[in-house]
Amino acid sequence: MGRVTVRRRPLPQSIRRQVFIRDRFICHYCGMPLSPRTGQVDHVVPVAEGGADEAENLVSACGNCNRGKSSKSIAEWATAREASRLQQLWMDRSGHPWPMPPRVVRGLIEAYGAPAVEGAFLSIAPTVGLNEGQHLWVPRLYDYLRTQRLSGRRAKKRRSV
Repeated sequence: MGRVTVRRRPLPQSIRRQVFIRDRFICHYCGMPLSPRTGQVDHVVPVAEGGADEAENLVSACGNCNRGKSSKSIAEWATAREASRLQQLWMDRSGHPWPMPPRVVRGLIEAYGAPAVEGAFLSIAPTVGLNEGQHLWVPRLYDYLRTQRLSGRRAKKRRSV
């Protein structure tokens, strides 16, 4: 289903109050305590994707999480947030900025899972030399991830035998 442009009307206060009480005044995404004044109500299925203004489609959120999620699905937003964290981890460990588009990290997370990508970054980043181009370390990163995936499958097969 594609994105829909919809003129929105404010949520009734009764629904906002119902959502805050149900969620115990806690941000659904990060767990931060909220007040009725600073808390926001977010659509789980975005309005742009046809999401309704019903309590079942609404959660309590802090301003940062609500703005960060924007009109993304929860899965898209969580992957983007994890990708940002891993890019920062890469920079911290290697001393170099992540040179590729963020979609590359999101693709790695979707293909291999965040824990595997984090392990690869922790393993490869410290070995990246100052003048080493990405054409040298990117294959090492993918090799590491493939090797981890294969060794995981072998271990799983041994356990099932």
